Amino acid sequence: MTQNWYVVYTKSNAEKKVAMHLAKKGYEAFCPLNCILNHYQDKKKLVFEPMFKNYVFVKTTPNKLKDITSISDDIINLVYWLDEVATIKESEVNDIKYFLNEFKNVRLEKRPVNQATLMHMTEFVNVNKTNTQLDTNTIKLSIPSLGYNLLADLAEIPTMMLGTTSVSFNKLMPSF
Repeated sequence: MTQNWYVVYTKSNAEKKVAMHLAKKGYEAFCPLNCILNHYQDKKKLVFEPMFKNYVFVKTTPNKLKDITSISDDIINLVYWLDEVATIKESEVNDIKYFLNEFKNVRLEKRPVNQATLMHMTEFVNVNKTNTQLDTNTIKLSIPSLGYNLLADLAEIPTMMLGTTSVSFNKLMPSF
């Protein structure tokens, strides 16, 4: 049976914990973390916060969905869309992973769910061209099945692009 990506709705501030519990039970879980540079007095510190508040992605078969909600007390329910469990495309999950790996201080923008829009970009970033838009100030990744756009400022790209330092950045970012 084929596996799909589903969205788990969690209690507040329990996204990382739920992803860890799901991974311990053998599920492929993904908690997208946004790298934010916080300024504390005279110090700067990188902080990893969940990109989607109260959401964790889990890859499983439809037969095992009933078991998901009993794995942790921090799981409230699965996310539903039109009376069916919401599924996320594998390509969209991969695009989110790539985008968050390449850019810091990403922000979310609401958009209509499953809106069919074709966006174009130049050869600046190798992300799915149908879901990415590049304008003069920001790069935008559309995630139609979730109803969000991910935005990163182009002015910050020289210091934000990971390039050769992506290995050390990946060591800092926990993987779930």
